[in-house]
Amino acid sequence: MQHLHSVLATCWLNSLQFREKWGGTYSYVYGDKETFWLGWEMLEDKLYVWNPQLPKLIGTPSDDGIICSPHILHVDEHGSPLFMNGKIYKPTASNKIQLETFTHWSVSNNVEWFYRKKIICGQSQLATITEEIGKQLKISAFFLAQVMSKFT
Repeated sequence: MQHLHSVLATCWLNSLQFREKWGGTYSYVYGDKETFWLGWEMLEDKLYVWNPQLPKLIGTPSDDGIICSPHILHVDEHGSPLFMNGKIYKPTASNKIQLETFTHWSVSNNVEWFYRKKIICGQSQLATITEEIGKQLKISAFFLAQVMSKFT
């Protein structure tokens, strides 16, 4: 209960009405991670920490070891996969629902980022996605999509 007001301030900044009608939150920030920080700062609640790990890429590397993906992987403070941004379904010609396949993720904070066909790409040291990690990421992405659909 100690941080309830900070969480509610974050929810308010992400509410459809504030986001699109009153303040246009997302015209000033990139999304929910920034509004989390702002909600806590507005109420001078300093009991949060920044994750020292940078975002990672997740996908299937090309033959030259480059991953190009619309998916951003967030890791915990130890560098283990936590959750990802982006859809978990890949488009198909027949409109059948098919889950995206992820085989690797970038593990280094030293990534050479660039764009290829409007998709972010990177080259870094890679780790293999185990079956257990893959299931965890798909479940978290599905859960987050369900939650976010309630607010949009």
